[in-house]
This record gives sequence, C-alpha cells and structure tokens, in this order.
Amino acid sequence: MKDYKLVIADDVDFDIEEAIEWKEEHDAYLSTINELLEAIDKCYGSPHSGSNLSARVSRPTKVKYFLIKDYVLLYEITGENEVTAYRFLSTKSDWISMIQI
Repeated sequence: MKDYKLVIADDVDFDIEEAIEWKEEHDAYLSTINELLEAIDKCYGSPHSGSNLSARVSRPTKVKYFLIKDYVLLYEITGENEVTAYRFLSTKSDWISMIQI
C-alpha cells in the first residue's frame, strides 16, 4: 500500500469538529465517532477507491468522494503521493449545493 501525505483544508477540521459535537450532543456512542475517524484514515490509504464527483455535478472535476456512514468526504489526489481533503459533510444535508465546483 502506498503512503500518501494528507493535506487537510481548514474547512475539514471545522466540519469534523462540528460532526463530533453534533454526535456528542445527540448521545452518539464514542465508538461511532471513532469509527468515523478510522474510516477517514482508511480512505487515505486507498484514495483511488473513492467515487468521481464529476458523475454528480455538471462540470468536470478531479475531486473524489468517499461515503463514511452518514457523511461524505470530498478530496482530491493532488500529487503522486498526496491527497488533499476539502470537506467532510453530512449526507443528510444538500452537500452538492454546499460545495463550489
């Protein structure tokens, strides 16, 4: 398995903190929060396994997405060994309209 350098946009940090806060406020089990964080890590171990966002939006893009429970992680392979995470959004939101592609 190839090692990828992970670059995290400020929005992703905010999105993850918001998701964790929401889960805690709604008595989500800590294991659920840990599962989300572990799934994010696994995504970066094999970033090519994500789906192409261009299939869901009207413009071509290299951005990929990975569904993690009830969240979507938006990212792009930005170099030979680099992955940049852009957003981590709830699938219950209108996440397509929230991104600017």
